[in-house]
Amino acid sequence: MFRKNSLAALCVLVFCAQAVLAQDSSVLCVQCNNEGVKTLVKGEFEQAIQKLEECCRLYPSYDLARENLALAYNNYAVS
Repeated sequence: MFRKNSLAALCVLVFCAQAVLAQDSSVLCVQCNNEGVKTLVKGEFEQAIQKLEECCRLYPSYDLARENLALAYNNYAVS
């Protein structure tokens, strides 16, 4: 009985830890993107491209970062 309860408790802890990590990851993803956008708004296109490329490498499923990276490349090309 003790083993079953311990295993259940361990599973709950692992699940909670994964949820916290996923939440932390999404917060970091948004922060990373925001850093790139702030740099983009300042007109520092090369630096914005570097930051947004890093964000896309770290969080490949974050579409907004990819869209902002495209804007950075476009603004860099036009400038």
